[in-house]
Amino acid sequence: MELLNHKPGLYDNLPLNNVPIYPIKQKCKFTHKVKYVTKITREFQRTQLPITPAFALTEFKCQVDLDGGKIGASVYVMLSRVQRLEDIMILRPFNRTKTNIMIDLDLEKELKRFEEISKITDQLFI
Repeated sequence: MELLNHKPGLYDNLPLNNVPIYPIKQKCKFTHKVKYVTKITREFQRTQLPITPAFALTEFKCQVDLDGGKIGASVYVMLSRVQRLEDIMILRPFNRTKTNIMIDLDLEKELKRFEEISKITDQLFI
C-alpha cells in the first residue's frame, strides 16, 4: 500500500512511502439447525487483508450530470434514494430517455445466477 503525505520509512526493500500489508487468517465456527432439529457446526477459515477504507464515495451522495456522457443503471439508484422532492435539484434540462435504461445482458445473467445460488443456499438451511 502506498501512503500519501507520510514518510513511513523503508520496508522489505519496497519503494519509499510503501508499506506491506500482510493477509491475516481467522478460524470461525458457525452452528445452524437443519430441519429445525439437528444442529450442525461448520468450521471454516477466512483470509483477508486488514484494511479499512478511509474514504468512499457512493452514487447517492454525489452530484450527477443527467445529460452528460454514458449513464448506466446507477441513475435509478441515485434518484430512488431521494425521499422528498425538495431534496432534488435539477440544474439543467436532460433527455428523459436517459432514465429508461435497459440492464446489461451480462449483469442480468449474473443477477439470475445469484438468485439461483440463493435458492440453493436457502434449501441447505431448511
